[in-house]
Amino acid sequence: MAYVLYNATLHSSRLNRDEADAVAVSGGRISAVGRTDEVRRRAGKGASEIDLAGRSVVPGFIDAHTHLIPESLAKIRFHLGDVRSPEGLLERLRERVREVGAGEAIVGEGWDDSEWGGGYPGREELDAVAPRNPVVLRRVCGHLAIANSRALDAIGEEWSEVDRTAGVLRGMVALQVNRIFPPSREDLIRALRYAEELAFASGVTSVHEIASRGMLQLCMEERERGTLRLRMYFTLPRGDVESARQDGLAAGTGDEWLRIGGSKIMADGSVGAKTAALLEPYAGDQENRGMLLHSDEEMAEMVGRFHGDGCQVLTHAIGDRSVRQVVGAYERVMGAGGNALRHRIEHVEMADPADLERMARLGIIACMQPNFVVRWGRRGGMYEALIGEERLRTSNRFRTMREMGIRVAFGSDCMPVSPLYGLDGAVNHTNPDESLSLDEAVECYTAEGAYAAFEEGEKGRIEEGSVADLAVLSGNLLEVERPSDLQIMTTIVGGAVVYGALPGGAESLSDFSVDTTKTA
Repeated sequence: MAYVLYNATLHSSRLNRDEADAVAVSGGRISAVGRTDEVRRRAGKGASEIDLAGRSVVPGFIDAHTHLIPESLAKIRFHLGDVRSPEGLLERLRERVREVGAGEAIVGEGWDDSEWGGGYPGREELDAVAPRNPVVLRRVCGHLAIANSRALDAIGEEWSEVDRTAGVLRGMVALQVNRIFPPSREDLIRALRYAEELAFASGVTSVHEIASRGMLQLCMEERERGTLRLRMYFTLPRGDVESARQDGLAAGTGDEWLRIGGSKIMADGSVGAKTAALLEPYAGDQENRGMLLHSDEEMAEMVGRFHGDGCQVLTHAIGDRSVRQVVGAYERVMGAGGNALRHRIEHVEMADPADLERMARLGIIACMQPNFVVRWGRRGGMYEALIGEERLRTSNRFRTMREMGIRVAFGSDCMPVSPLYGLDGAVNHTNPDESLSLDEAVECYTAEGAYAAFEEGEKGRIEEGSVADLAVLSGNLLEVERPSDLQIMTTIVGGAVVYGALPGGAESLSDFSVDTTKTA
């Protein structure tokens, strides 16, 4: 069934709004874009027509950095994002102990000590509340967790960065909690369904998912069944890449619904956990410059190995010291050969200007999180408290980096998923000199995300031939001060309405379903 969305305000790179206010969809793809009369003519008499009354339409948002399945798993198990004090955290744990009974492991996520001015319970406090349950509660950033004695007993001595006296986990051991205390298959399936609904409610139609080999296997099985509804570019932690390759899952394997991406490497931690590696110490903590998780030689060796195998590398680097290390490793491996594999640096929240110049020269992609600006990067917020006013001003340099020629894709890191919330941080940056225009910010959340996954020929723009992945907003983005003043009204994947409804067209489109049947 074909349909036309007309009287729309379209937002897409390479598109002139003065020359296009309508989109035709047929067979799961965009069949025409232009002025209403011409699009109607091309769509034919049998096409349904939906008047959007000036509402904004964007390409389906591409969230270029998510841990959506793990995040959803946390939400369906024990989510702590609404806790506002250490006492509240312990009270929630006390309630959870009563719910699950003695002996069962309790894994919680999402607490944020910046919400209450810092400080969090340790091993003894957790022991007092849950003496018979292993307990691990991970901070919102994922780079720090607190654990009680029973949980610490289950964490082997091979894990470093475990303070067994205080009950604090940092770095890789905090990130790998789900390996130590694995979820059930039933919970994973529930998490995947939750992840899809969360994405669609946010206008997100594609994600660059970073999750474990086991979660990839689940998605592959759902794809085989034809029940995977969210498009995924799936990147594995470096430790899982070799086993996937042995099973024939090399980078680039897959189709338009599920494709294997690259390898994720961790270079440092997070600002909130004070483990992001900085060139200068944290404000008020002169002995602490964060932590590099690998030596320069180790980083170059890992990057070189994946590069040699033809695998894209996505390296987490938040602090300026870690960004310098990663750029150096990429430069050493790539030489003058260019960035054909589209290696990326994830986050790049702080970077020395000289290192940004090297990123531009090498063609390294930056995947950044404008939602961090809103959540922690405002005046008087956590970032200013931990890195000071000057480094806050020069953090998350969206405009500077784009003007230097660095390709910038936006992702949320699930904090929160909402691109509209993230767009607030991009168009209303704390430092106005780093703000982007609305069209530039939308491009970073759509076309640039497609490029970062080698999918620019398929998605990310409202243009003829692209997959019909679209988000219809509740109003016009050009008429509001903050993008988050609007809501997602309708999300469309492959021409099918997967969230909300279209005005006046709900009945005619209600029989649509996403065809995700696997094809050879």
